[in-house]
Amino acid sequence: MKRFFSVIHLLTWAGAGFLIFLLFFHGRISLPLLLQLAGRLHPVGLHFPLVLLLLVMVCDVLPTAAKPPEIFLQGLRSITMFSAVLTAILGMLLYIEQSVEGDAVQYHKWLGMALAFFSCAYCGAHAYLQARVPLFRVSGLVLFILIITTAHFGANITHGENYLTGPLQKNEPAIIDTNKLTAWEAVYPILKTRCGDCHIGSVQKGGLSMNDSAAIMKGGKEGKCIVAGDSSNSQLIHRLLLPLSDKKHMPEADKPQPTPAEISLLISWIKAGAPFSKLLIQLPESNPFRQSAMASSRVNTLSASRNYSFAAADAGEVKKLTDNYRVIQSLAKDIPALSVSFFGKANYNSQRLTELQPLQEQIVSLQLAKMPVTNNDLAWIGKLPHLEKLNLNYTQVTDEGLSQLTSLTALESLSLTGTGVTAKGIAGLLQQRNVKELFLWDTPIPTQEIANLQKQFSKTVIEAGFRGGDTTVLALNDPIIQTTEGFFTGTQNLQVKHVIKGAALHYTLDGKEPDSASAVYTQPIFISGTTSLQVKAYKKGWLPSKVVRKNFIRAGFSFVSATFLLPADQKYRENAENVLKDFDAGDPADFSTKWLGFQKNDALVVLDAGELQLLKELQINALINVGAHIFPPAFIKIWGSMDGKNWSLLQTVNPAKATPTTPSGALLIPITFSATKVRYVKMQAHPVPVLPAWHPGKGLPAWFFVSEVVGN
Repeated sequence: MKRFFSVIHLLTWAGAGFLIFLLFFHGRISLPLLLQLAGRLHPVGLHFPLVLLLLVMVCDVLPTAAKPPEIFLQGLRSITMFSAVLTAILGMLLYIEQSVEGDAVQYHKWLGMALAFFSCAYCGAHAYLQARVPLFRVSGLVLFILIITTAHFGANITHGENYLTGPLQKNEPAIIDTNKLTAWEAVYPILKTRCGDCHIGSVQKGGLSMNDSAAIMKGGKEGKCIVAGDSSNSQLIHRLLLPLSDKKHMPEADKPQPTPAEISLLISWIKAGAPFSKLLIQLPESNPFRQSAMASSRVNTLSASRNYSFAAADAGEVKKLTDNYRVIQSLAKDIPALSVSFFGKANYNSQRLTELQPLQEQIVSLQLAKMPVTNNDLAWIGKLPHLEKLNLNYTQVTDEGLSQLTSLTALESLSLTGTGVTAKGIAGLLQQRNVKELFLWDTPIPTQEIANLQKQFSKTVIEAGFRGGDTTVLALNDPIIQTTEGFFTGTQNLQVKHVIKGAALHYTLDGKEPDSASAVYTQPIFISGTTSLQVKAYKKGWLPSKVVRKNFIRAGFSFVSATFLLPADQKYRENAENVLKDFDAGDPADFSTKWLGFQKNDALVVLDAGELQLLKELQINALINVGAHIFPPAFIKIWGSMDGKNWSLLQTVNPAKATPTTPSGALLIPITFSATKVRYVKMQAHPVPVLPAWHPGKGLPAWFFVSEVVGN
C-alpha cells in the first residue's frame, strides 16, 4: 500500500510541475491533437475531484468513532490530490486549445489553479493541519470557498452569466417606452439571447465581447464583428447566414437560432451605420431599421405583460427534480410558469421526462434539443396543458410523433431544426393547432413546400433559415494571413486561412493584385527572398473578398547609422535615429510609433553601412492609408557613395499611385539597380504635394510614412 501511495504522490507532484509549466508558457505552446482531445475531457471529469474533496472534508468533521479506517482516508486523500491536479491540467489544455477570453475565464483559470494546489496542501499536510485545530478549520473554510467560487465562474462559462446566482436575482420583464428607446437597446436583446452565452458578460469566446459599443466594434480574433454601414463585410452577419451544418455558423447548431426577422433587424441596423445612443424616433420614419425595431419592441411589450392563472409548483418538488442535467427555472420572479431544459444525451431517458409529472401544470417551456427523444415521449409531452414553447432540435422525432402534439392547446412556438419531419406531418399538426412560430432550419423539406405551408397556414410564421443563397450574394470575409509580417532570415513559411469552408484563396507574390486566375493556396508557401503576399478569396455564390496584403522582408545587411538631412514631422519622428535600421517593420494599424512621417519635407536621409558593401537592392517599407492621407511618395531617388562625398545616382522610381480602393497597410517598395560597391546610401522620397481630386481632402498635401530601409 505504501508503494501505491508513493506512486500516486509522485504522479501528483509531476503533474503539479507540468501544470506550472502550462500556466506560464501556454502562450508559446502548440498542442498536438491527442492533448486537444484530452483537454475537452475537462468538463466531463471536473465533478470527480470536487466530490472527493467534499468527501474528504465530510470525513474530517465526523466523530472519531464514525470515521472510516485511516488507510482508507489516506487513499482517499491521495486520489483526491492526483485528480485535482489532473483536472486542472485538462482545464489548461482546454484553455490553450480554445479561444475563450474574458473575466470569467481568467477567474476560473486562476481559481482552478489555486484549488488544485490548495487541495494538495490540504491533503498532503493533513496530519500537520489536524494537530493545529484553528489552522485546520480555516484551511477547510478556504477550501470550501475555493470550490464554490471556482464552480461559479465555471458555470458562467458553460451556462451563461450568473448561472448559479440567477435564482436570487430579479428577472422582471421591463416595460418598453419606444419614445426613449435607443438603437442599441433595440438590438441588444437579440444579441443577448442568441449570442450571450459566449460573448456577453465575462465570457469572450474568440476574444469577442458584445457587452457594449466599444467591445463589439473592436471585434475578436477572427476580425471585425461589425463594419458600420457594410453588413456584407460584418462577421456577425456572415456567421448568422452560414449553413447550420457549417462549424463556423453562429450560434451553435444546438442552440436557439435567430429568426429571419431578427437577422433582418441586425442587417438594417448595420446598414444604418450601427448607431448606439441614437433614439429610434430621431431616425427618419422611412428608415428600415427604425420600422423593424419599433415593430419588434411592440411585440416585446405585449409578451412582457402576460399573466398566468395556474398555481405555482411546490418549491421543494422543483428543487428535488433539478440537477446538473435537468435544469428547472421560473420564467421570472413571482411567475408560476416554469422552463425545463435537458443537457447531456447520456443522462436522458423517458423516465427522466415522466418524473416531471408533479410539475405538469406549470411547464410552459421544454428544451429537449439533441436528446434521444422517442415518439412515446411526445405522447407524454402532448399532455402538458400549458406548454407554450417546445424545442425538439436535432432529435429523431417523426411525423408520427408530431401527431401526438395536436392536444397542446397552448403551444405557440415549436422548434424542429435538424429533424426528419415532412411537410405532410407539419400540415397535419398545423391543421389542429394554431402555432404562432415554427422553426424548420436544416430540414429536408424543399423550399417550395415550405412556401406552400406558409401560404396555407398564414397565421404561423415558419422560419426555415437562410435559403436565399441563390438570390442573395454577399462578399466573402477577408482572408487571414496567419504569419506575422516583417523581417526574416533563411526561409519563411507563409500560412493562410479563411473562416468560410470551401473558399478558394488565390494569391500572388509579385506585387500584383490576385484574381480568379492566380495561384490557389493549398499548403504553406516557402519563400527565401523579400515578398509581398497578396490574397483574395473566391467561392461560388459569393462575391470575392477584398485583397489582404502582408510584406515579408528578408533581412540583408544592417545600416549602422542614419543621418537626416531634412527632419521628419515633429509628431512622427520618435526614436528617428533607429527607426530605419532596427529590423522592426512597425504596425500598419498604429503609425504613431515606429514610423517616420513626412509631409512638409522630403524624406532625405543618409544611411551608413559601416563598411563597403556590394549593394544591388533596397527594400523600403512604407505605409498606405488613403483615408488618413498617407500615400506612396511621388518619386524616390537613390544615390550611392564610397566616401560620403562623391555620389552616384543609382535609381529613380515612381511608385504606383493610390486609388480610392487601394487597401490600407504596409507597402513594400523594392528598388533594384546594378550591383555597386558603396558604404553610404542617400534616399530622397518626395511626398505627393497635393491630394487628388477624388479624395475628400483634395488640395491638401499627402503624407509619406516609412519604417525601414534594408539593403541586399
